[in-house]
Amino acid sequence: MSSVVSRKSLLEAGAHFGHKKDKMESRMKKYIYGLRGGIHIIDLEKTTRLLNKAYEELKDIASNGGKVLFVGTKKQAADAIRENAERCGAFYVNSRWLGGTLTNYKTIKKSIDKLFELEAVDTSKMNSKELSLHNRNLEKLKRNFSGIRDMKKLPNALFVASVDKDYIAVDEATRLGIPVFAIVDTDINPDKIDHIIPANDDAVRSISLILQTLSNAVIAGTKGELIKEENKDSEAKSAEEKVDTVKGSTEEKTTENKGEVENGESKEA
Repeated sequence: MSSVVSRKSLLEAGAHFGHKKDKMESRMKKYIYGLRGGIHIIDLEKTTRLLNKAYEELKDIASNGGKVLFVGTKKQAADAIRENAERCGAFYVNSRWLGGTLTNYKTIKKSIDKLFELEAVDTSKMNSKELSLHNRNLEKLKRNFSGIRDMKKLPNALFVASVDKDYIAVDEATRLGIPVFAIVDTDINPDKIDHIIPANDDAVRSISLILQTLSNAVIAGTKGELIKEENKDSEAKSAEEKVDTVKGSTEEKTTENKGEVENGESKEA
């Protein structure tokens, strides 16, 4: 079987950049190719192989009528989570994971029912204060539940873009026996992940490429057709240049991490 995503595309997306040496999770060692400029480099041959396997697994789940829940509340993943879930008809959570979303779904369902109730309310006779309160409550419910409003039962698979950010989602799925697919960076414990995709979980392009590939799998399973990889970035550097000029890329990764620290959102904090 041909690869569903090329190694070159993964390189161009920066999927091979892990974290600093001192942040390495020992159980991720077998997925690391080497060390460049103090940053671990992920073995993209293994990433490609495991991504192909994840693609086939999700395709099979979708072809059997299974539903997938995409989760990514980290800011780098939020837009790509929503866009790719919507294009393949999957459910998604990209704002905040509420504890019990899976393990206490009956309670969550009550909040979703409240969302439908508020949407059906006739606001034409409300005064400005009442309308403001109504809209505020409605927007809060939409923000938390829009992506799962039509989820009538538990999903058949969970995809997580950032395990450290959404570990509660992983824990809940594990407790319920729902298979977990996830991007796993070099600083993440992979023990609870059923389908590991070793890759950079900080870069928007890396996350987007992997999400696009897996949403293609759902579409292929649902519609019975193969979706070819789309390459929208014609100005990306060549794979060889990416590897050979790792110094500049390493600085970019380090700067990105630094920015996250300044924003109070870094995994390394």
